[in-house]
Order: sequence, then structure tokens, then C-alpha cells
Amino acid sequence: MKSPRFHIGSAAVLGTAASALVLLSGPTFAQTGQARALEEIVVTARKAEESLQQAPISVTAFTAEAIASQGIVDVDALSRLTPGLSFSQAFGRSTDRPVIRGQSNVLARVQFGVESGTAYFLDGVYYNGDIQSLDFNSLQRVEVIKGPQSALYGRNTYAGAINFITQDPTNEFQGAVKALGARHDEYEFAGSIAGPIVQDKLYFRAGGRYFEYAGEHVNTLTDRLVGSERTVSLNGALIWELTNDFSARLSMLYSKDRDGPLPLFLTGSEANNCAPGWRSGAFRRQLAFLPVTPFINSDNENQYFCGALQPGVVALNTEPLNLPAPTGMTGAGPFPIFGTIAPIGERDGTAFDGIFKEEIFNSLILDWDIGGTGWVATSQTGRRTMNRRFGTDSDHSDAFAIGAVFAPFPSPTANIVGYAPGEPLFANTTFSETLEWSQEVRLASPQDRQLRFLTGVFYYDFNSPATNLTFNDPVRGEIGTTTGRNTDIIRNRAVFGLVAYDINDQWTITGELRYQKETKKRIEDRRTPPAAGGQVFESFLGAADFTSTTPRLTVDYQMNDEVMLFFTYAKGAKPGGINGSLGTGIGIPTYDQERSDNFELGMKSYWFDRRLRANVSLYLIDAKDVQLTTAIPDPGGSAINSVATNQGETETLGLELELQALLTDNLTVSFGYALADSEFTKGCDDFQYTLNTGGLLIPGGFDGPECSIKGNQTPLGSKHQANLSLDYRIQLAGGLEFFAVPSVTYESKKFIQVHNLAYAPAATITNLRIGLRSDDGWQVTAFARNLFDEDAIPLATRWFDLRNGFSTTADVPAAQLASQGCNINSGSCIDAGLPRSFFGALRKGRTYGLEFRYNF
Repeated sequence: MKSPRFHIGSAAVLGTAASALVLLSGPTFAQTGQARALEEIVVTARKAEESLQQAPISVTAFTAEAIASQGIVDVDALSRLTPGLSFSQAFGRSTDRPVIRGQSNVLARVQFGVESGTAYFLDGVYYNGDIQSLDFNSLQRVEVIKGPQSALYGRNTYAGAINFITQDPTNEFQGAVKALGARHDEYEFAGSIAGPIVQDKLYFRAGGRYFEYAGEHVNTLTDRLVGSERTVSLNGALIWELTNDFSARLSMLYSKDRDGPLPLFLTGSEANNCAPGWRSGAFRRQLAFLPVTPFINSDNENQYFCGALQPGVVALNTEPLNLPAPTGMTGAGPFPIFGTIAPIGERDGTAFDGIFKEEIFNSLILDWDIGGTGWVATSQTGRRTMNRRFGTDSDHSDAFAIGAVFAPFPSPTANIVGYAPGEPLFANTTFSETLEWSQEVRLASPQDRQLRFLTGVFYYDFNSPATNLTFNDPVRGEIGTTTGRNTDIIRNRAVFGLVAYDINDQWTITGELRYQKETKKRIEDRRTPPAAGGQVFESFLGAADFTSTTPRLTVDYQMNDEVMLFFTYAKGAKPGGINGSLGTGIGIPTYDQERSDNFELGMKSYWFDRRLRANVSLYLIDAKDVQLTTAIPDPGGSAINSVATNQGETETLGLELELQALLTDNLTVSFGYALADSEFTKGCDDFQYTLNTGGLLIPGGFDGPECSIKGNQTPLGSKHQANLSLDYRIQLAGGLEFFAVPSVTYESKKFIQVHNLAYAPAATITNLRIGLRSDDGWQVTAFARNLFDEDAIPLATRWFDLRNGFSTTADVPAAQLASQGCNINSGSCIDAGLPRSFFGALRKGRTYGLEFRYNF
């Protein structure tokens, strides 16, 4: 029988066991005689304490030392050093969409209910939210676990899981402080203290952080900076060792973010350069009475942009302007029947600009070694409350305040003043409140036996109402006749288990299984007009149940003390959801789960007396019922909505390689590479049809070559990633150590949509950190991020461009349409939607500064 390799228990309570980085670490040396070797690594990726090199799973881990050494401050920086994890700040510090192994979704966290398939966890407790402002100074370790992990890690680990493990309280007093100052008025102050309350029984840790960044990109309309960030956070934890067999860990995280307007730019439809057709600016004309400046009377017949999207100019209405009455609507012009219109007055571009988020996350973890027998019972409870406001001028200002005159139009004789809040046609301004809690209970057998098992149950509850912010109420929003309060509800119940059997000293087989049932609900509340009483009523209620059974089988072979091989087969299931009243109106009320079969072959090894660590994985993912975007049919108008549908299949072939070599006693070199060749093997996209047919609407039920996306790469993720890092350290006189940590990361282009036409270019980021560390606990570091000022955009989003106007059929050649069997009078075969454009986010440029740390 094998010697016991791991002990199952709480990842949080056991977190202090890990003391090194899988790759890209600082000095992780262990003394072995006269020669140094890379240190053994302990992780809890399977919710168990075990050696990384003996854990038959693909995981990249970063410890507190590595986080500080590499200057990792957020998930974006983490992803660049993690093969197989792609992350893009497409919406500032909001709308997180991590992509593991190419398993992406353009609708994730944009369309309500659609999820990325990669889940976050704090101390092993499920966390369903944005985590970009998390205080990385408070972390003991981060583990990025790749491949479906649903058997042990709860819901939505379709592609993988990222577990943030916070530092434990200690039985000895200790503390740390950090101060940082950098270019663009970036400041950070953080500190923590830990120690015993009751010696050997009750310990505490408390910390806090203040972070501020002024932004670096200028809004050309206001001459002010955009992209500012500010966070205040507090964290704390208690551990109570009630007996030798029972421990409890209570933790709290409080954070408050206030970010300014996002650094977004618009690449308008006038830049489109491919796929000519009717859905282009050439076949749109402005309506003369609209107070929009400037409107674009374009002769560009191209419907799409092909190639690399380049950084653009930020032009957002984020300052109040005094708007006059719409011209041509006071008895003259094309629509005199609307009556006399008063001035609109002073209005901002949106009722709220930027991001505000305030949240509290608590967890309670109990571990009980029952009677000291080795049978361990664990309880994990998590609770999160969050208030959030988000807003951006999402028509990108050239069509300023069009909603004031276009959206209302309640009747031919109504005076529209009082109906219009003055926001853009598509103002993305919301207020949401979230309450979520989870409970997991599991029981594990003694781990020193040939046959071992774990079993447990899981319950999760999520409730999040969201309201449209308006100028009448820019703080909590209001419920109206067309936009109101939308509430998303999730309830997940699951049972899971694991059985491991040591066939002999070298072979182990492990089986895992999770069965879950998830209920999703969508409630849309609206308010009747004031004449009808102005009462709130429920205009839509949709609900659906989704069940899944996700097995995982692992066979590992310990060839010798230095080399282990493993094979894994796992099924994954990404949650389905509700399409709301929009989907119900077109007969697509729900979308189903996305499913995958995953095959992986891996090797973990040491070489050259443990001076080289080499881990490699090869994998194949076959996904079905892939969740794609389907535009809502609107042959005669300008609909900008879409729903999620299951209409695709993908296949992903991948390779992940992680190397770490101790070249000398002073120099460590780390290298990582990932290939995620993920492409569609089946799929019919409605806009692909429009592009291929010159602007026609796809007929109902059509599934021909004109709409096929077969062979296209999946969007949002990169096909290639690579990173290289050096860590050089040398002892100086007087107890000082000099260190230099340069790193270079590369990520290939990311397609914006399934069409594979427009993409965010490849990006190469170079960082450098040099400094001195003393035996007395202080450290001074000079650093440069993005040393060569890479400006490739992180990502972009396909968008509409209403600056071309709304008239669609007047300029369409009727004879040409008739030759294609299209009746211009009905417009039933013309894609009459607004011309397509793209908005993108600007990358943070070169930054340099100084950092001071002191540990005591």
C-alpha cells in the first residue's frame, strides 16, 4: 500500500502548510547535503493537504512569498503567469470573465444568468462575484485548478476553479506593513497583525488596505482622466482550537470600491472594412429632428470590421450639459404633431458613471476529527452581501441624449418632457443588491488506509434584484413602465463523493461523482403608468430546473519518487438559465446546460537532483450544447437585444507546460506555456448568415453553410500563452540581500466574436522588480510594470452604432432584394438592425514606482 499522500480537511485551516510556488517563485530552495534543490510544495487543490508533485491534477499555485516577489496585485496579473488561464479587463474592475482552457462565453456576466464556467472560491467557499479588488496582501496562497472540478468544488466549475486562500491567524504575534507609490497617482497602504488571544487555543488576524489610482487615459469630451480606482478593505479571521480534534475558523472580508468612468472607446461602423451588405451605415439615414451631433451620413457599405482593433479615443458624456429642446418638433419639421417641446435641461450622459461596490463576505469552517479516529467531519458556511452601482455612456456619446426624444413617444399628442430621463438610447446604468449563502458538509475516512472515501452535501442560495438607475433616482434606481426591477434567483442542491483505492505502491484509482439540481428564476417587475395608479406589478416570472451528474475518474502511476503519471476523464456541466420575457416572446424562454467530456494525460516530475521541476499536461475537451448569442428578430426596427441559445459544439486540443529550474544557488528560471486550440465543430450563428448574405435575416429553422461557424476559434481566450521569469538573489554585507525579478509574458490575439473577423491583438508585457531585503524584516523594491508600454487592447465587445440613424428600407435597392426573393415592402428578409461597431477598453500603460514592506 502507498504511504498516505494527503489529509482531507479544510483548505483554509490547512492553508499554512504550503510554503512555495509551483512556478514563477522566489527562492524556493531546500538543503540536501551540499547541494540545493527546489523545495517540496504542498497544495490543497483537492480540498486536501497533499504534495503538488503527487497530486494527480493540473494546478498552478502562488504563495504569499511568490505573490510579493512577482508583484501580483490582481487576477489580471495572476492570469499572465498562469498557463491556461486568460483574463481580460473588458469592463474595468467589473464583469469578471476568466477563461480556462479556452472554455469561454461572450455572454458571460453580460447576459443575465450566463456564466463563465470558471468559479471563484475564498478559503474553499464558493464566491459568485467580481473579485478584482481583492487584497492580495491578505493571501497565503492562490491555486488555479484546471479542468472540471464539480465533484469537490461546488457549482459552475465547468472549466476550472480559482481558490484564494487567506492567511491564517497565528499562535505568535507578528505583523506586516506595506506602502507603495507609483506613477499616475497610484498609492497603496496595507497592514496586518496576528497573534494569540488565548495561547494555544484562540488566535486572530486583522488587516486592512487602502488603494487609489487616478487613471491615465483622458476623456476628450471633458479633458478629465477616466479609469480611476479606489478601494478600502478590511479583513479578519479567528481560529479556535477547542480541542486537539476540533477547530473552528471564522473569517470576514469587507471592501468598498469607487471607480470612475471606464476607459472605453468606440470603433464606429464608419471603420468597417469587410462583409458589404444592407446592415451598414450606407443604408441608414438620420431622422432630422433628433438632437444628435454629429450624425454620420455614411456611404460605407461594409457590415463588419476585419483585423486587429487598435486603441481609440475616449469620448464619453460624463459631465452635465444643458440640452435645448429638440429642433424641428415645435410645429414645424417632419413631426409637428408631437406638440410643443420644452428644453430638456441639464443632463449628464448617464445617471451614474463608473463602479460603486460595497460588500461583506463571511465564512465559518469547522473541522472535527471524530474522537481522534481519523474520520474527519467538515462544515463550510459562506455568506455574502453586496450593493453595486454600475454605469457607462454605452452609446459612446456621439448620440448623446437620444433617449430623451426617441424612446418615449407614448402617443402622437403627448408632450414627451417628463418621460425622458435624458440618458442615451442604451444607458447601461444599474443598481443591484446581492445576497448569497452556501452550506457544505462532508465526511472523510482516515487517509492512511488503502481504501479511502469522502462524501458530502452542498446547498447554495443566490438572490439579486437589479434596478435601472435614472436621473430621478441615480442611487437606487426606479421602477418604470418599460424598465424596472429584474430579480435573478439561483438555488443549487448537490450530493457528491470520492473513493480512492491504492492498487499497490505505485497505482491508485480515484472515482468522483457529483449530482446536482439547480433551480433558476427570473422575475421582472414593472410599474403601471401614473394614470393607472403607478403600482408595481409582476410582468414576468420564469423558472427552470437543471440537473446534472458529473463523474471524474483518475488513474495515477507513481513511477518512482521523482516521476508521476496520471490520466483523468471528467464530465463538465455549465449551468443553463432563463432568457426572460424577451426570450419567451420569441419562443426561447430558457437555454440548457453546456456539457463537455474532458480527457487529460499528465506528468509531474523532478530531474537533476530536484533542481528541475517539469509538469506537463495534454488534454482534449469535447463540448456540446455550447451557449451562443442569438439576436432577437426584428425585421423592421433596430432591436439591440439578444438571448442565449444552445446551438454549437466545440473541440479543444491543449498542452500546458510548467518548468522551474535552479540554475545556480542564486538564480531560478521559470517558464510556462499553454496551447488552447479551441474551435467550433458545429454551430449556426444568425449574424454569420447576415454577413455571408449581404445583410439578410436568417430564416427560421435555417441551418445551412451561410450561418456555419465550423472551424472558427472560440472567442475571448488566447490560443497561445507563454511566460518567462528570472529570480536572482545574492547575499550582501550587513545582512542584506539584493534581488532582481524580471518577467515577460505573451498572449496571442483574442477574437471578439464567433465570426473570427475582429480581434484584440497579441500582447507582450514586461515587468521588472529590483530591490534590497534585510534580515531585520524590511524590504525596498523599485518596480516597473508594462516596461515597454504595450498598448494592445485587453478586449473589445461587438456593439451597435446608432449614429447612422434608423431609416432602413428607403435606400435599399428594391430590385436587388427582389432578385433574392425579398419583398422590400414587408422588410421581412432584411436585417434592419443598427450597424455594428465595437467598443474596447484601454490597457494600463507603463507604470513605475517604489514599494516598502516591513514584517515584524
